[in-house]
Amino acid sequence: MVDVIAKEGLKLSAEYQWMKRSFDGIHVGYLGPIKKNAPQDYQRILDWFPLVEADVWRHERAGLIG
Repeated sequence: MVDVIAKEGLKLSAEYQWMKRSFDGIHVGYLGPIKKNAPQDYQRILDWFPLVEADVWRHERAGLIG
């Protein structure tokens, strides 16, 4: 599918450099890359879902995300 998008001359958003797919929910697999690459967006998520940081912290400490 990415090939078709590129062939049509369309550009993927920057998030595709950090994640292999589009953001589709509050999940640590998305939150780690957002925290690292888009801290303002991560802060906005924390404004709405403050306990997310506990899950991200737990995964960082376990070495599951960086």
